[in-house]
Amino acid sequence: MLKTAKVVGLNSDTAAALALISPWFVSDQGEGGQRFFLSIVSCECEDAFSKVRQSLSLAEEEAITSTEPAALRLPKILGQIKDYLKDADNFAALLVAVVEDNEGTALYLLSEGEGLIANLCRDGKENNLPGLGDGQVVSGILKEGDRIVLSTQSLADFLGTHSVSLSKIPIENFEDEVESFLPEAQTNPLAAIVLEKEVEVKEESTEPVLKELNNKIDIPKPSLPRITPNLGGVLQAIRPHSKKSVLILAVAILLGAGIVGGVTYKKRQDAKVTSQFTQALNQAREAMDKSNSEKDSDPPAALSALADAKKYVLEALSIKPNQSEALSLKDQIEKASPAILKVNSVENFPVWLDLGLIKQGFRASNLSLSHGNILILDNNKQTLVSINTKTKSHEILAGSEKIGEAKITSLNGGVSWIYSDDKGLLRIEDDKIVNVAKQDKDWGDIADIYGFAGNVYVLDEGKNQIWKYMPIASGFSDKREYLQSGVKANFAGAKRMQIESSIYILKGGGEILRFTQGKPDFFAYSGLDKPVKDARSFFVSSETDNLYLLDGDNSRLLVLDKKGAYKAQYQSDKFSQFSDLVVDEEGKKVYLLDGSKIYSMDLK
Repeated sequence: MLKTAKVVGLNSDTAAALALISPWFVSDQGEGGQRFFLSIVSCECEDAFSKVRQSLSLAEEEAITSTEPAALRLPKILGQIKDYLKDADNFAALLVAVVEDNEGTALYLLSEGEGLIANLCRDGKENNLPGLGDGQVVSGILKEGDRIVLSTQSLADFLGTHSVSLSKIPIENFEDEVESFLPEAQTNPLAAIVLEKEVEVKEESTEPVLKELNNKIDIPKPSLPRITPNLGGVLQAIRPHSKKSVLILAVAILLGAGIVGGVTYKKRQDAKVTSQFTQALNQAREAMDKSNSEKDSDPPAALSALADAKKYVLEALSIKPNQSEALSLKDQIEKASPAILKVNSVENFPVWLDLGLIKQGFRASNLSLSHGNILILDNNKQTLVSINTKTKSHEILAGSEKIGEAKITSLNGGVSWIYSDDKGLLRIEDDKIVNVAKQDKDWGDIADIYGFAGNVYVLDEGKNQIWKYMPIASGFSDKREYLQSGVKANFAGAKRMQIESSIYILKGGGEILRFTQGKPDFFAYSGLDKPVKDARSFFVSSETDNLYLLDGDNSRLLVLDKKGAYKAQYQSDKFSQFSDLVVDEEGKKVYLLDGSKIYSMDLK
């Protein structure tokens, strides 16, 4: 049997080290036995704790769902973690997969970065595992009694000053003993995991004992009275003066001792398994109770507790797969999850407007909403249209003769902004069109534009810059760099830009960057029940309290706060069909674009 324990120090917003033990590692290397995915990740960055925690959540999902062998799976998981934490400093990760089957217990290890240790404790000796930090998967077979120690070097060094070794602490007391040395309320981005392969006690053969008895027993010569022990009829009259009788008696005694010993050992093992099962089940119940009690008062805490409840009940079921209480609790958790996660199932998406009614064959690529009006552009017909959300009345604002090869639009109050491949940056208000900036040789690849507070912002994916144009007495200023001097950004794969005092940029894969006053600002997903896969679009504005993310690959619309914390979600297969959205929180409506039609959905 494999046993594990972990400990984590107090992390901060700028430095974090977290440990993960997942007992649901699935492998194609045989049935039966136990599976574990273990990981320690550390780094330094803004909101380090949340980002490292999210990276481990992504890693765990890949470990659970992938069907690739461990040797191929670990590099893929490491790549995902590195990509998610690509802007972090002093990144280090240590990943281990343990697969137990009929052939033995195999260990696979992969690491990158400095400051982590991996040791094997075998036969009283402690050895560093090979290949640490070189980016190559190493593997080996664990023996009974082996202990694997994974740790940040900082923790090992800290305990060393107290003459404490991670390899010597009993696994049952591991967390309590390590934490007793850590100063309370003091930031210590430290982490460690231990894994042991327990020694199985086996019954010894009685054959050597019998041979010894056969050689050493001195058979008495005098005849002794018959002894008839009351052993339930198994033994009925044994004559001790017979050598054969003495051997039979010895065998009986040894077999009896073996049976008693075997029963005792089995009881100990059963008690240990029951204790582990009970502990996991109780932890699942406590986490579920906490999740239910805090779902309204503290949603992030409720979501975290729900994740713990799911983890612990699965751990209990891995020990006793068919235990009725655990199965019942798992069912309760699954039924309660939608209410705690605030999951709303959407069945009805009425067509709000068929764009063919505006112009035959009209198709739009994106939506822009401001003050009760939606702005749309047909890139092929080069037609710019404004639609009133209350009356659905529409107005054609301009055609190709005014906007040329228009590609991107944005609406800000009564002002329409257009980016055109041939005419540059345009402004339309009350049928008056102004050329804000002609095509500029310093522009790279323009991904999006956004009008805000009289200014217009241009997202330049090619130059990794946001250009800002401001109104002046003679018209508009020359382009200015929005990002402050020294700020470096990577806008490769940028899809959309939204502004609500801060600037938000959605990139491929669902990553969102946030900038305030030209500097990077905090944004990180937290509390999600599953990671964002490939968001199609998003919407946030100064008129909304929330940020709305169209996670099409997961067939859902996520509702987040403006820093990325989960609040609710809407689910439907239809979400995979939509390309863009705008949200009217006051009117409790979401408008979703699918080419030639705009659909609506009610907010709850």
